[in-house]
Amino acid sequence: MYVLSQKLKALKEDLKVWNKNVFGNIHLRVQASKSNVEFIQSCIQEHEPINDLLEQEERAPSELIQALLVEEEFWREKSRALLVEEEFWREKSRVNWHTLGDRNTSFFHKVAKMRKVTNSIAMMQSGDLILDTQDDIASHVLNYYTELFDTPNTTTRNGLIQQVIPHLLHDEDNYMLTKHPSPEEIKLAVFAMNGDGAHGPDGFGGSFYQQFWDIVGVDVYNSVSQFFS
Repeated sequence: MYVLSQKLKALKEDLKVWNKNVFGNIHLRVQASKSNVEFIQSCIQEHEPINDLLEQEERAPSELIQALLVEEEFWREKSRALLVEEEFWREKSRVNWHTLGDRNTSFFHKVAKMRKVTNSIAMMQSGDLILDTQDDIASHVLNYYTELFDTPNTTTRNGLIQQVIPHLLHDEDNYMLTKHPSPEEIKLAVFAMNGDGAHGPDGFGGSFYQQFWDIVGVDVYNSVSQFFS
């Protein structure tokens, strides 16, 4: 798991550099593609349509379409991220949502902090003792409810369960249920993920693992195998 997480972390840094230096600003690419199409068409109108210009005219629209598709995907991902963040703070605040609107403003951040302070316990009295640290308060609450709900439970083995309930699972069944998942099972689970779903904490979504499975598959399999071990 450590190997996989470190590789993804290193990959993220390389992707940031690639996005800035190679992929570039997608909005500028769209504008440049539009300008290129207009320039080629104006050259054809002003001069004779030579083969070189005709070939450029044929390629230019496809480059523009590709840039527009990437730009559309960019805005779709940004909108999805904003919706997730907005939903998070809506659930976090739960106060005056309909009155003050549904925008992700500083109001909701302040309300969330106020709720955290209001719901926290800073001091507690246990008999004549005053508890003023979080560890002491947590330990006292845990011990109180443990003693409240805990009851003596003395049991003796009499073999009754073994006598009245037959064995339904054989050794082969137990082996099947406890064995480690195969590479094929792990791959099926990965490809059953929603590729367009929300990204995980590491910033990589299901589509990343599906698209580049031939590269990351071995590390994912080793990580899952370690978890089951």
